[in-house]
Amino acid sequence: MDFEVIPGLPDEIGWECLVRAEQTSHAAMRLVRKSWQELIASPDSYKCRKATGKTQKYACLVRSLTSPSLRGAKQEVQRPLAYGLTLFEPRTRQWTRVPPIPAYPDGLPLFC
Repeated sequence: MDFEVIPGLPDEIGWECLVRAEQTSHAAMRLVRKSWQELIASPDSYKCRKATGKTQKYACLVRSLTSPSLRGAKQEVQRPLAYGLTLFEPRTRQWTRVPPIPAYPDGLPLFC
């Protein structure tokens, strides 16, 4: 690496901090530094999390964000179907909506 993972800490310790952070923190951590985004998304990060027992199993639910048409007006307004993702984490038994993907701020298209 040609940058400090966490300034002021040895890179090995900084790397361990990133690897051991809860999965639910990853989205926020990716916003802190561009280098963290790349590290968290790297295959090495997953391998280290798996080796330390920090990987988690999730169930993913694809859900409709819009209805095909709005009724009640004189004319039906057709809206394109858009979808979002919701994750279920069995360990904590919590459902979490995945934030919109930047390329699709209004939801994922059908067959994406």
